[in-house]
Amino acid sequence: MRRFALGLPLLASLVAGCTPMAGYFTVVRPPVTEPEPGKALVVFLRPRRFEAFLGGAEAAPLYDGDNYLIHLPPKYQFAYQAEPGTHTFMITGITADFLAADLVAGKKYFVVVEPRPLFSGIAYSLRPQNGQIEQATLDFWHLRMRQIVPSDHGRQEAQKQDAVRARMKVDYYTEWLQKPQRPTLEASSGR
Repeated sequence: MRRFALGLPLLASLVAGCTPMAGYFTVVRPPVTEPEPGKALVVFLRPRRFEAFLGGAEAAPLYDGDNYLIHLPPKYQFAYQAEPGTHTFMITGITADFLAADLVAGKKYFVVVEPRPLFSGIAYSLRPQNGQIEQATLDFWHLRMRQIVPSDHGRQEAQKQDAVRARMKVDYYTEWLQKPQRPTLEASSGR
């Protein structure tokens, strides 16, 4: 019993350290489900099923090029009204990962964020959905997961980390460009 009593504060501190950063975002009601006129809607989903045993409970910063979008925690989604054309999305953890996208106005696209546990922490990958996951599953997640938008606090914190983001982009983007096959969100995968 004494070991349990001593371990309880430690467990509580670990759980508290793994909660999403609620101050970084606001929940949207009702959620955005369609693109605005002249825009493409990119829905970034972070389903918990990929994280049950992989860790990665913190919110991961997501960017379109150098523009901050949001800190995306597990079990949430972010709907981004993007300009049509080419984009390079970036997500950071202990490393950075990138996703090329070719977006068409009036179409809706899905990207799944997955954690990748590494020895020194958690990295994240952006997985374009070009038919890899059944559309019914993506639609279910899109309708059931809470959708968020960035808060002013989240934007301010991202701005404070701008030098870190820039350094990570330099360090990892060149490596990503050298991959023989880079993940791409194809124009034809929009619906």
